[in-house]
Amino acid sequence: MFRRAIFTLSFLLFIVSTQLFCSSQQTDILQDDTDTALNYGYEYPIIDIKPSLYSTDVPVDTVIKIRFDKQLDSSTVTDSVLHLESGPLKKWLMSYYNPLTIELMVWTSVDLNSNVDWVFSISAGMEFLDGTPVEPSILTAFTTGNSNDEQQPPFSSKKYEVVEKIFMTKCVSCHFNSDKAFTGIDFSSPDKVQNTVLNVRSSEWPSLKRVLPYKPGESYLLFKIFDNDYYSGQQMPRNIDSSKSSKPLTFSEQQDISDWIAGGALF
Repeated sequence: MFRRAIFTLSFLLFIVSTQLFCSSQQTDILQDDTDTALNYGYEYPIIDIKPSLYSTDVPVDTVIKIRFDKQLDSSTVTDSVLHLESGPLKKWLMSYYNPLTIELMVWTSVDLNSNVDWVFSISAGMEFLDGTPVEPSILTAFTTGNSNDEQQPPFSSKKYEVVEKIFMTKCVSCHFNSDKAFTGIDFSSPDKVQNTVLNVRSSEWPSLKRVLPYKPGESYLLFKIFDNDYYSGQQMPRNIDSSKSSKPLTFSEQQDISDWIAGGALF
């Protein structure tokens, strides 16, 4: 009985000392008034991040938004490389990458604890589309308040009827009749879209599906409709006569397609 009591007391002392150590380490990071605490080590390819470093009174349902200066490889953005911690407390994270804005959005499944210091970091494993690694680093640190801004989820899922209008007015003049449609893509009906686009491997970028539900950053269709360095051939839509340019989709139309994919590409 005595030995069990000694063991229990030793274990409790270990837990308390661990929490105190983690808390002191995090306080050091939050109180450091220079960006050297972030351990960037090189010119980090970030244009903007929110919440910004040392923000206070951050809503407990905040969405962390990181805008990069080049495209991420969305397949490498997993919960195993994203970390939101407060001492020994770690949060399970969800994420959404939008290639249109080159923005990664990260949020928790439940509200954060209020009036707590948090540190957001990434570990090794994330890459850009050009194959270069995203260096592991602490990206921001902030303190929550008590408010809730109802920011989640960070995108508005679009119904198929919304994107169907875009397909029928901007795409179907070339992409119809599956046997003769350009590259085999047929937008003339929901059934045709499911058979020729959804979960179908891209012939121009075989490592991507034309549309991968819930994953705009891994859907080649999205890369094909906006100006970037990663699609083959010409940006869509275009005229049948390739010598003539066609008016690109508006950003709103591009975003509608991205939101439809992010919501599961449902019909």
